[in-house]
Amino acid sequence: MADNYTFFSELIGPFTRECILWVDKEMNEGTTFWGDPSVGDFDSPEEHSGWEKYKAWADYYDIMEDEEALSFDWQVVDREYIWIYSLDSGNMDQAAKFMQRLLKNYGRPGQALKIEAAFTCSKPRADEFGGAAAIVTAEKIEFMSTSHWVQEQMKKVKNP
Repeated sequence: MADNYTFFSELIGPFTRECILWVDKEMNEGTTFWGDPSVGDFDSPEEHSGWEKYKAWADYYDIMEDEEALSFDWQVVDREYIWIYSLDSGNMDQAAKFMQRLLKNYGRPGQALKIEAAFTCSKPRADEFGGAAAIVTAEKIEFMSTSHWVQEQMKKVKNP
């Protein structure tokens, strides 16, 4: 049996002290962003009504997807940067959505972040290796995969 992994490691920022404090609170206390949605005071869906309550729950589930836990690790570096990384099988989509939420709440106008990932396998199996990248802004996330790029390039090459 082979094991597949997704590795990424990005240093993002710089961010304001307010942003760093928010990240620290959200990640360490397990409030609405990663933990129990009924706990905490930041965008708690339970504190809203009507459309605002729906939007708060939608934001929470959009980032968490079907996962029960955060799929990447993080550390504050030099008091203004955030290092996000995966130790074995991180969810790049979840990390990109986290980055987007940071930009929506604390980013500068027009600011963009990037994330790159490597897909590896514990055994040298065909088609089990690759990579991906994303550019993240407050408005959108654009992904690309190396396998898609290779397929598109192969279509352009005339093979005998």
